[in-house]
Amino acid sequence: MAKNILVTLTKKGDYWAWTNLETEADRKCHDLCLNCQGTVCGESDGCPSERQIMEICAENDLRIAVSRCPVWQASARSQVAALQRRHDGLNIWASPTLEAVREGQCLCLNCQKYAPGKPRQCYLAESMYRLCRRSGLALVTTRCPEWEPKK
Repeated sequence: MAKNILVTLTKKGDYWAWTNLETEADRKCHDLCLNCQGTVCGESDGCPSERQIMEICAENDLRIAVSRCPVWQASARSQVAALQRRHDGLNIWASPTLEAVREGQCLCLNCQKYAPGKPRQCYLAESMYRLCRRSGLALVTTRCPEWEPKK
């Protein structure tokens, strides 16, 4: 059964992408990456995971929020009330707000094309999935040009 996700088409340049309005509103306040020590919005602080996320997002008009990260450090301006816990053998930091909506609101997890490890997997979701597995991250995709709702 398909989940109810509030999305709209948004135009960027000469193409359109689907944007989840519910999670997009929470992204700036609860995204671990945007609220990490040393991060200046839109600039890298040297974190290899952040660099890869920024590259994938910039190349493909994706927008994501990081809900779990093993190397997160609260910045002085951080609004995230992150909790530390153990997940897949790693000590990670988690954003409770994003974790609560990730399964039901992440565009990748609710896309017809999402099939990790399968030959017909969406190339964008595959890139993000590999990055998450390699880096111990969890992401919430809030904008994607390739999204198709699950049937």
